[in-house]
Amino acid sequence: MTATSSGSEAWICPACGWKKQSLWALSCHIVSMRDPTYNKAHKGLIETLVPDVVWGQTFSEAHQLMPKLRLTVRPTVLETVSITVEPSVEAYILLARIETKLHTFIIDGLWEKFGEDEKEWWARHVPLPTRKECSERREQDPKRLPLHRYMDLIDLKSVIEKNWDLFQSKFPSEYGDNRKLLLQDFDRLNQLRNEVMHPLRGQQWDEDDIQFVRSFLEHVNELDL
Repeated sequence: MTATSSGSEAWICPACGWKKQSLWALSCHIVSMRDPTYNKAHKGLIETLVPDVVWGQTFSEAHQLMPKLRLTVRPTVLETVSITVEPSVEAYILLARIETKLHTFIIDGLWEKFGEDEKEWWARHVPLPTRKECSERREQDPKRLPLHRYMDLIDLKSVIEKNWDLFQSKFPSEYGDNRKLLLQDFDRLNQLRNEVMHPLRGQQWDEDDIQFVRSFLEHVNELDL
């Protein structure tokens, strides 16, 4: 993935596109945005570049991140500033956007149809295995967020599958007319997501993988969020 901007030297955040005047400022920006309840893309960027990151104070995390950013983000001082992001980093950013947008789309759709009472939309329209998984995840999280905040990508697939009559017409025709293809693409997307989250296993990404994720995001961007 390449981003460009006119002007003097700048460091562009791969997760959101913000421009910073120094590598240190970029590192501090990324770690300050890492709270997973606020911005999963920035936290995932850190975990991808620094798999063994020691979470602590922002100053410490920024020091761990900066050397990795130096190898990944390359600014120039020409009229056009250009950066190149490694395929695995781009993949995580795209996947985070997909998961966030799909989550909003699905939860808003269920609330609009069935109301926000968990006894109705959660208990009756979210599959039991997903409800159990989310409950277990919340038990391990001191923040105790709403249950739906603990759904993963594959959980979103199960909700769509259970409520296909509600969501079918909202998907682009390529998927709305072909439920099997949508579910297959969800499985492929989830496999790629799992590989991105485990960078030490040495998964090599190719252009077909990246193009598939880009294409899926384009479909998601067509949803009425």
